[in-house]
Amino acid sequence: MRLRRSAPSGNGNVEDLLTNAIAMHRAGDIEGALTIYRRILKRQTPRTDVAELAGIALFQLDRPGAAADYFRKVVELRPDYADAHFNLGTALKAKKDFTGAVAALRAALALDPGRADAWNNLGLSLQETVDFQGSIDAFQHALALEPGNPDFLENAASVFDAINDQETARHLYQHALECGGDQARLMVCIAITHIAAGELDQALAVIQRARTAAPGDPLVIGWAAYLEERRNNENESQRLVETGLAIAPNDSLLNSIQACLDVRRKDYAAALDHLAIALKSAVSQRHSGLEAIARFELARTLDIQGRYADAFTQIERANKAVARYADVDIAAYRRVINDYRRAFGGRAPPPAPSVVGADGDGRQSSPIFLVGFPRSGTTLVGAMLGAHPRVTTLDERLMLSDVEQEIRGFHAAFADGLAAVGAVDRERLQGIYFAHARRFGWQADPDQVLLDKNPLYMVKAGLIERLFPGSSLVYVARHPLDVCFSCFMQNFKPSSALAHFRSLETTADLYEEVMEIWLDFKEQTRIPIHEIRYESLVGDPGGTIRDLVSRIGLEWSDDIASYHETSNVGFDILTPSYREVSEPVYKRARGRWRNYANWLSPLRERLAPISRRLGYDLTAD
Repeated sequence: MRLRRSAPSGNGNVEDLLTNAIAMHRAGDIEGALTIYRRILKRQTPRTDVAELAGIALFQLDRPGAAADYFRKVVELRPDYADAHFNLGTALKAKKDFTGAVAALRAALALDPGRADAWNNLGLSLQETVDFQGSIDAFQHALALEPGNPDFLENAASVFDAINDQETARHLYQHALECGGDQARLMVCIAITHIAAGELDQALAVIQRARTAAPGDPLVIGWAAYLEERRNNENESQRLVETGLAIAPNDSLLNSIQACLDVRRKDYAAALDHLAIALKSAVSQRHSGLEAIARFELARTLDIQGRYADAFTQIERANKAVARYADVDIAAYRRVINDYRRAFGGRAPPPAPSVVGADGDGRQSSPIFLVGFPRSGTTLVGAMLGAHPRVTTLDERLMLSDVEQEIRGFHAAFADGLAAVGAVDRERLQGIYFAHARRFGWQADPDQVLLDKNPLYMVKAGLIERLFPGSSLVYVARHPLDVCFSCFMQNFKPSSALAHFRSLETTADLYEEVMEIWLDFKEQTRIPIHEIRYESLVGDPGGTIRDLVSRIGLEWSDDIASYHETSNVGFDILTPSYREVSEPVYKRARGRWRNYANWLSPLRERLAPISRRLGYDLTAD
């Protein structure tokens, strides 16, 4: 928006008033200028130039709705004036009328397609309407006109962030940084892409550089505190939060992290106070990501206090906030399930040698795969077994993804490719798997056991058996309603699988599909499956884990008993369970579903057949 002086109208007194008003406007007396603009419009209507100036003044006074009314009048009188459409679109965007903004900005670009700022604003508005592809297209137009504009690059990166394309987002953020964009903010954005990708060590390294570059920036301090809390380094996180809150007492992220630390100390009143500030700030900024963080933490605090109705309300609102900022196609994961179902159909593969082939570093033992529906206790079991000196645990590192990609490259139909995996392909595919594992620290040591913990590998068990016929699986079972509700109340990183947990209905959909394919496999497979139950694990952790260690062929180690003392080192835990494994085993989550039985009643009938196969009772008594 630009202040313009139109040609004189011929009315001397009015023109003198207008000259004075524009001078006042440029000098910063916007209210005074607006008063004169309105006086002129009462005397001379229509005056599109004055109406435009009045709209600009109102926009600068943070009154976008009133500004839009004036810009709309200009559009009506001068429909071929591109600036009028642009100004209207910009005001409507500020008013949060993104649909109206899109229409106005498209009209401006139809008249003047060379306006990079209009393409940028269109991209931002389309992103708010969840038209991510349209938003990407708009930013591409903006960047074609101004390739080195750091704001445009950052805005384009945020869209790829929203669709979970972390690599492209990181590239664009880095480019924006190189083009002179805000150093602290962009380094935080780069760190967040690493966090979303599960690369927490890289995220910490970026944040440390950001702290050097901008030591007093509350955004940088907040994310540094977040990462320290993720490391279960409470003292350092608390120090950082106090530093940040002294600078920005109403910062949403800092207050949410302080609430997490309050809950760790069981100071629930203080936690609720900080979460109220965090929520107010996040909502006022329309920052759905920060709102989700605050609401999930609030729900957790209310649950601990026994305020179950309030907690359930916050869980629903938190999941709606996640849905606003993360556009994820849940149907994509259903297609994965269908591919595996078509490939294996619940039928076990033919007999195969039990020895794993070489992957280039000599022969090595088969991995042990740790599976179970999310929130069933796999993180706890992984932390316990990972404390054994002979076990290397890789937590949700997706080694099978590279194998699947290789199969897709050789077969037009992925399901046919899966079904065709046999002895001829096995050694080559094992090499791909272990090459991925080495990127995350696995060493081909014959004395070490690789524990590949990935809950939803339940779906891919048929491929695991074909690829590693000498492997075994550790399966953690948990009460269906407990596990479904626990998924519903977690702030998972959005993905096509985990986005199902945004509602109870789609949570149940995923649970049914995953458990059906798993139970069919379990009944027919030839490879060993070592099953433990979450309820037994928290009831008798020592006896349950000792028995499991024996079954998977390891000697007992006393390090396992003190697993929680070492789980705060590094960033091995990538799931929402990172806090829980830093504590001794507790029982408070067992049977939690009964506190929410009224809200879960629709799931009880749906899940009854699977529950019977699992041996669980769904009655609330």
